[in-house]
This record gives sequence, C-alpha cells and structure tokens, in this order.
Amino acid sequence: MLLRERSWCDADVATDSTGTGKNASDGLTGLAIERPFIPDPANERVHAALKSSNEPRANAGRGGGDRTGGDQPLLCKEPDRLADLQRRFGTTPIVLFLLLLLAGNLGCGGDFSLSDNPSLVEPFSQLDLGAEPSGDELAENESFAQAQQLPVSVRVDYTLRGSIDSADDVDVYDAGPVEVGDRILAEVFADDGLQAAIAFFDENGHSLLVNDSRNAYLGRLEPYVDLVARRGSAQAYLVVTSTPGTLSTGDYTLAVRIDPGAEALSPTPQRILLNFDGAEDVGFGGRPDIDIPAFDAAGISPTFAGASADLAEQITALVREDFAGLDVEILSTVEGASADGETSVIHFGTYDAALLGVAESVDEYNGETRQDAIVFTDTFAAFNPLNPSIDEMAQAIANVASHEIGHLLGLVHTSGSEDLMDITASLSQLMLDQSFVVAGLHPTVFLIGAQNSPVYLSDSVGADAAVQKAAARTALMRRAAGLLRRPPGSPDLPRSGLHFGSCGHGPRRPD
Repeated sequence: MLLRERSWCDADVATDSTGTGKNASDGLTGLAIERPFIPDPANERVHAALKSSNEPRANAGRGGGDRTGGDQPLLCKEPDRLADLQRRFGTTPIVLFLLLLLAGNLGCGGDFSLSDNPSLVEPFSQLDLGAEPSGDELAENESFAQAQQLPVSVRVDYTLRGSIDSADDVDVYDAGPVEVGDRILAEVFADDGLQAAIAFFDENGHSLLVNDSRNAYLGRLEPYVDLVARRGSAQAYLVVTSTPGTLSTGDYTLAVRIDPGAEALSPTPQRILLNFDGAEDVGFGGRPDIDIPAFDAAGISPTFAGASADLAEQITALVREDFAGLDVEILSTVEGASADGETSVIHFGTYDAALLGVAESVDEYNGETRQDAIVFTDTFAAFNPLNPSIDEMAQAIANVASHEIGHLLGLVHTSGSEDLMDITASLSQLMLDQSFVVAGLHPTVFLIGAQNSPVYLSDSVGADAAVQKAAARTALMRRAAGLLRRPPGSPDLPRSGLHFGSCGHGPRRPD
C-alpha cells in the first residue's frame, strides 16, 4: 500500500444530476464547464482584506481581478501557509481565512488562488506601470490576423491602455519575434469591474502560458506573465480578455518588456507509476484523505469480474503508447514496480459520485515531479449502458489516466474529441483511442488559440522527435483505416452528468 499526501487539486468532474457541480462524496464544489461561474462574495471580501493589508504598495490604488473560472489553484490549509500569511499581512486576514475555511467557503473547487510553495511565489515584475501610457488599443484587434503591433524595445517598458467591452471581447497584440532565452514580462492591471486574463501565444497561435491572476497568495490578483522562451518564434502574441465565466468588462493597463539573454530551462523528465495495488491516506487540494482499495474490475461491471489483471495490463500498455517518444517513463504495479524517488503516482480504484479523475495540479512545464492523481475506476460503471468490451473499457480508463498525467505535465483542457485533453467527447468517443494532438483551447480556459500538446510536452519533459512522429503517424493511420471506430449503429451517450473540469495551476518554477 502506498502512503502519499499532497496539496493540490485538479479535478475531472462528473457533475451531479442537478448540474450544480456539487461533489456529493466530499461536500466540495466542482466547476461544471457549461455554466457561468459566479464569484463568491465571501472570496471578494478575502481579496479586499488582502489588498488593504500590509502588502507592498507597488500597485496601491489599482484594481485587480478575482481569479475565477475552470482551472484554478485552491486554498489548502497548511500551517506554513498560514504562518507566512500572518508574517506578510498581519493577523486580520488570518482570522478571515480561518472563518471562511470553517464555513466551507474555500477549498478544492472554490475560486481562490494560492501558491502551494511560498518559495516559488512569482515576484512583481517591476515594470513601470506608473508611467504615462505609450499607446492605446486599436479598435480592431480581435484575432491573430488583426493583431496590434507593440513597438516593444529591448529592456524598455511599453504601456498601453485598452478596454474589454464584452464577455467575448479579446485584444490581440503582436510583440514581434522571440528568440530562445528571451524573457517576456507582461502585466495587466484592470479597473474595477474587469476580471482580466492574459495569455502568450507563438506564431501559430499555440498557447505557451495562460494566466488570470498573478498570485492571490500575496494578494496579487493581476494577470502576470514572466516566461523565458524555450523555442524561438517569428511572431509572439499577447492576448488580453476577461476571465472565462466572469462576464466582466472594463478598462485595463497592459505593460510589456522583453529582456534577452536569459537561460531557458531544460525539459524535466518524468517517471509515472500506475498504481493498481491501492493506497492509504491519499489527499490533496483540500480534499479529505481517502483509502483507495486495490483495483477490482468487478467494481465497474460484473462482466469484468476476474479480469482485473488483464484490464490493468491493457491500461498500462495504452498509457505507454500515449507517451511514446516523450521522456516519460511509465511504470506499473501490475509489473511489480513501486514508487521510488521523484515519481508521480496515478492511483486506480474506488468510486466518487462526481469524479472520473482528479489530479494534483496543472503543473506548467513540469515544475513538480512528485505528485498524485486518482482515476476513480468504479465510476466508469456509467459506461455500462453502452455495453463496452474489455478493450473499450481499458481504452476509456487509459484515456482518463493520460489526461490526468497531461495536467501534471502542464496541459490544459481543449475542444477536439481526438485530443487526450479534450472535454467535449461523448462517452462512446471516450472509449476510442485519443492521443496528444493540436486542438483548440476550451472556452473555459481561454477564448482564442490552440494547444499544441506534442510540442508543449516536448518542451516540458523532453522528447525523441523521431519516435514521437512515428507514434503520431501510427495513430493517424489507425484513425484513417477506421480501426478506432465503434461498429455502425452502436449506442452512444452524451456527457450529461459527466462533465470534465479542472481546478488547479501548480506553482511555476521561475524562468
């Protein structure tokens, strides 16, 4: 039995029949992806308390956006965090935090954003936001093709005033070419009413970073980008919009600077253990610790009784296929492996009324190599009306496992049923072989752009490009040959009641 305890949460949520996103098993609130998120006034009061406390006055008098939406890091009560808050802000915010914790207003599934590790808190960028704006937003800059060029000079701050006029308004800015080692600094300070988000894209419109609050742990609520380019791009785009789900509008100030000559971080290889043997006291992200029994296929369906080992072996093989060519070592307890050193563990077993899977964080560029995730295999009984074969059930579970691993390596949700990070596929589609491909960002993540999962993972963990391309070609040929389709006339179910969501960006290593 494994004993692991962590502190971040990224949930793939199966909402209850009421559509509220309530997690019946632990009382926490998940975020259903198809409904607007309404900020909790209690959290607004926390933000106000933090902003009026002993925070450094670098942004005194400036408005800030509450972090809300689908992919959030969440408050987890830990003694070192409370001590650090008290040291930084005094006792008043501590009392408020504890009251809210006792009242159940904060926790996994809420909309409050905290760093898991105070040593990794992003600093202020020290951009000159008090200077007279260098320019104003143009009227038409709502796509990459219409991007407004920013005359950004090396090591010189450029500031601009803009406005988000509607919930679907996006302002796209062209920051020019970027070389490996260029450090891109960008901040958005929003006026009252706008809860802003900012994202950084390459020349193809593929996301490199999405951020909608700098660090609420320090009361820093403004969107903030501090990224060292790991690969060059002929064009780089900064995009400002309102945080998805907030329906907020208002004016903002954008400040940008590019500093060349930084050292780009190398990829961080990852070891993953697929644990089918059970574990004790698994808990993270404010969720209560649970004991996970050993994987039992009969918990999914009596049809699979006695097939636990066969199913686990198939799942292991399929997950390995998903990460072929990447510097990700997939180990499995079904083969006698165990957690050793810097290993992230994916646990298989037990039931949750509202979850298919939960991962510790959306860990940008694999900054943390020892995390946990759970695939609630008994919840896959929801697929039984489709009469899945053992091969199809293995594929569905493997897809969810690889999806959760993707979060642990920094990937976010997309729209595209062939992509492993997709959250739109029907149950029947979830039983088909998905892979890491280019797919549009899901609207709950950002309103524009796409995620190139193969390239991002290559930057995150490292890759053998030849093996990676060969695996992609094999998957494409299998799709073209129809080998991944269910027989004509097979039943299907929409994903009503089985929505995916996620809750947690882990701390970034400072680039």
